[in-house]
Amino acid sequence: MGLSMFKTGLLAGAFLLTLEERKQQKYFNIKQILLFCFFVILLNIISNYFRIITLILFNCTEENTFHHTIGLLCFVFYQIAPMLFLIRFFKPAKETITDSKPEYFKLLPLITATIILFATSLEIQKDQDHKLLDNINPTYNTSKGIWVNKEVFKIVTPKKLIYIKTPSHNPLVCWTGNGYKVIESKIIEKNNEEICFVRMEKNGVQYFSYWWYECNNKKYTSLIEVLLIKLVYNKPIRLINETNKAQ
Repeated sequence: MGLSMFKTGLLAGAFLLTLEERKQQKYFNIKQILLFCFFVILLNIISNYFRIITLILFNCTEENTFHHTIGLLCFVFYQIAPMLFLIRFFKPAKETITDSKPEYFKLLPLITATIILFATSLEIQKDQDHKLLDNINPTYNTSKGIWVNKEVFKIVTPKKLIYIKTPSHNPLVCWTGNGYKVIESKIIEKNNEEICFVRMEKNGVQYFSYWWYECNNKKYTSLIEVLLIKLVYNKPIRLINETNKAQ
């Protein structure tokens, strides 16, 4: 949901700038636009931070209606409301708009932005094929696994618990939200590939958790990197999390 909030926030910012231009009958210059975009991105980071904290406090790390409701409320209070306040201090500085086009034509950008914004806000309700199990390593016996939801596939073995998820999930958030205390978190090298390692504890029992992002059977530890790969090559991405008791 964080990515949807980011995209929707930028669209909302563009909508507000366009609305203010029409109201003032002037254009914003490039510096004003870039500065406002900077504030939009900053507010998005703050909004997502409070969203994650709230999800942990309410122990709601699973994708459900309450999960999305918290996200939408954080988006409104920590991004939309501050943007509405900030736009009051941004006044178009360039020349007055002189356009002889019909009034309805002038409103076309606003209408288009509204449609895009509405469509984006509904993205979380749209069924998507994440292809989490496509070309999965055969060592994972998927026939023994179950779908927790459309974004999470779980495999339980005698020695380890395996989760295969969409990259929007963060194991640290999920484990913390389920009552585990993170003792150590770092990036390690395993089989000549970098992966994330977490040592955690719950009810006096310690666990080792290993996780990574996977695309084209290659492992990554950076979410930004795999999202760029997905953007450029449109390849499916999954997050794999293996957890076992510490020996």
